[in-house]
Amino acid sequence: MRHKTTTALMFLFAGLGLITVAGTTHAAILDFSSGTFLDRPPGAGLDYYAQDGYIVEIADPGHNTSMGTCPGRWCFDNLWGVPAETTFLTSADGSAFDLTSLQVFQSAQGLNFTADGGAFLNSTDLGTIFFGPEFQDITLLRIDIPCRGPGASCRVTLDNIDVNPVPIPAAVWLFGSGLLGLIGLSRKRRVIPS
Repeated sequence: MRHKTTTALMFLFAGLGLITVAGTTHAAILDFSSGTFLDRPPGAGLDYYAQDGYIVEIADPGHNTSMGTCPGRWCFDNLWGVPAETTFLTSADGSAFDLTSLQVFQSAQGLNFTADGGAFLNSTDLGTIFFGPEFQDITLLRIDIPCRGPGASCRVTLDNIDVNPVPIPAAVWLFGSGLLGLIGLSRKRRVIPS
């Protein structure tokens, strides 16, 4: 009898532990000062930033970020007047995240924000931009500078991108712990008492 009680308690605590883990996700604020910058290809400029499991990168290594002129922030230029210059935000493991807000310190002609689910926001605002529910549970954010005109020069400076990982629903953890309990019960039934 003591063996059955111990096993049942073990499965109970394992299930409670799994449910507790479901609530431990936290927000990450990409501040462009405590992560890692990579230069790809060498000499082309800093165009890749990784922090807290997220990656910010520029689409065209020929057009680079300008970290020397704005340390601690993500600056990118469109010096060629091409129709758009793009920065991408993804999670390093490809998991979904919620975009809450970011700060824009400099933008000549505004920004276009596009999420992989089709959500779109055009903003010419400076300061903190808040994103609605359409920017939740996304795996890719595209930020475009709609800088137009031959020889146009546009620079954007971003900072403090606030993202939250999408947590695994508590129902999944509850289902998993219940399944573990059923497995434990079936094993107990197979044991023949001596």
